[in-house]
Amino acid sequence: MASKICKIVYFDEDSVTDYVQIVAGGTLEKTTELLNSSDLSEEQKADDYVFGAEHSKSSFARDMMGRESNVILIDEFDKVNPALYNAFYELFDEGKYVDTNYSVELGQAIFLLTCNFSNENEIKKALGPAMFSRIGCCVEYADLTVEQKQKIVNNWYDSIMASLKDDERVYIETTDIHEWFLKNAERYDNIRILKSKMENAIFEKLTDHFIIMTGSMAEGTQDRV
Repeated sequence: MASKICKIVYFDEDSVTDYVQIVAGGTLEKTTELLNSSDLSEEQKADDYVFGAEHSKSSFARDMMGRESNVILIDEFDKVNPALYNAFYELFDEGKYVDTNYSVELGQAIFLLTCNFSNENEIKKALGPAMFSRIGCCVEYADLTVEQKQKIVNNWYDSIMASLKDDERVYIETTDIHEWFLKNAERYDNIRILKSKMENAIFEKLTDHFIIMTGSMAEGTQDRV
């Protein structure tokens, strides 16, 4: 059974997320945006989410309580406002998270923090010694290979096809969309763009074939009437 990824804090998705989710067989379980912005309203939203506000509103602790996995990916941790670091110290030290409304035990959780740095010295300088000392190890992620990108193409294509109706699926299988993206996978450095382009190509084909064709048939019927 494939493991699940409980993606709680989302800043800016890049290739490493796709690698963990798709290539490594993980499943995106949940995404919550936590913005790093100079705008006061956005800062307040981030504070409310991390430290807790009203019971009825979403919060980091509440999402942790509802998770189905102990593997938690925090994307672009280098972009977290340093004012929020205090919320993570006890979490990373003791596996416990407490906000205004909830207390969550996460003793067996594994946290994956992605950052855009060249080496460990850059990480330490940006995050500070207190946060850096709580990081168990640093792993460098290389760019996805062509083969890995092609695997993403296959998985994403299969995912889209599974969501289609039988007649739509049969029609798309007659096109060269899948083969084209496999041959051109290396052209894409941004996996989100690759996935978006493939999805758009499929649904544009369906639109042309089923909606426009159906409209033409209807016009022809009216002409005969």
